Amino acid sequence: MITSLTAENRQSHAATTLHFHEGMNVITGHSRAGKTSLFRSFEWVRVNRPNSMRHISRWARSTTKAGDLKLTDQTSSVTVECTKGTVKRLRNKDVNGYEVNGTRLEAVGTSVPDQVTQVLNLADVNVQHQHTPHFFLSWSPPEIARYLNDICGMEAMDTAMKLSASRLRATSTKLNTDKAELLTLENEIEDLAWVAYAENLLQEAEKAVGILEAHKAKTARLTGLVEEANRQVALVSKFSWVPTAALLLDDAKQIDERLETTWGKWSKLSFLLKGAKDALATLATLRVPYGIEELIQSVKDADIAYTAKVSQGKRLRELVDTAKAQKSKCGLSYDVATVEDLLVDLGKVNKRLTNTNDDISRLRGLIVTAKSSKSLMERANASVVALQAQLDAIVPEVCSKCGQPLPTCKD
Repeated sequence: MITSLTAENRQSHAATTLHFHEGMNVITGHSRAGKTSLFRSFEWVRVNRPNSMRHISRWARSTTKAGDLKLTDQTSSVTVECTKGTVKRLRNKDVNGYEVNGTRLEAVGTSVPDQVTQVLNLADVNVQHQHTPHFFLSWSPPEIARYLNDICGMEAMDTAMKLSASRLRATSTKLNTDKAELLTLENEIEDLAWVAYAENLLQEAEKAVGILEAHKAKTARLTGLVEEANRQVALVSKFSWVPTAALLLDDAKQIDERLETTWGKWSKLSFLLKGAKDALATLATLRVPYGIEELIQSVKDADIAYTAKVSQGKRLRELVDTAKAQKSKCGLSYDVATVEDLLVDLGKVNKRLTNTNDDISRLRGLIVTAKSSKSLMERANASVVALQAQLDAIVPEVCSKCGQPLPTCKD
């Protein structure tokens, strides 16, 4: 319910407030008193029309030189109070919008905010203009019926009824079709009563097939094992000589061990024989025309002669040095040159004796080597004879045909 309406700066109303009561409220006045202006002000709040500045009071607007209207600092507004709240429509040079219960709504354009519609709770059917035909009285019956249908939602009810009837028919048809199919399926199920028994038989058959496959696999494995055993038996029969070969292998191992020992000894003897042969070859190159004992005696004699010559040379050198010292001390006039020449000759002899002494030293070493080589050769020959006897005892005689030892040969 609308309780009051206040118009400020709207046409002839500078500030007009109307208070409404329950029931009918009548506004009276002479022509051009502002009754229609109040109605336009209420419509400006309800539907946001009219928006022309001609409906703003002349003292709240001004006119430019070109004849255009413009707003001033004064505000043109309409306030409607109702049971759900207060709605105010206002406009000036800075603001053009609504206030709903103290909340400002701007930039509304030509539309009406939902907050305004909810507070006013008015529709077109609730408002009748001055020149609008009388409600219902001037309408035709079809127009009245359509309007009542719109109010009561009869069109939606008709649509729902049509849709329900259509679905009912479709459901009935589907039900009849399903009943027929159900009857057909029941008959087919009766005809297929043997399927359960066949399924049991199939399960038993599948179990039997599984058991059979398992037996086949076992048979195949056993067959393979038997064939492998036969092959092993045939292979073993081919190697009947293996025990004898094992004994021969043991004998061969023992022979091999003894041969290793003999070979080590033989290597040492070979080294000694080679040294002895090299020493004999060296003695042969010396071409000594007499025996070893005579050679040793000659070396000893030469060594004694060499030692005597060296002593004489040293003694002569000492005498010459003494003579030189006495000559310089006592002024003696004997010739020392002859003595110096003699010393030079003695130096040459001394050098030759030194070379001869080196040769004698080498001869002594060769003689010692020859003696030791001779004894080594004798021991080596004795060892060779012993090793040959051991080899003859270790290696048995073999058959010329099969190559096996004579005691085990069957040929």
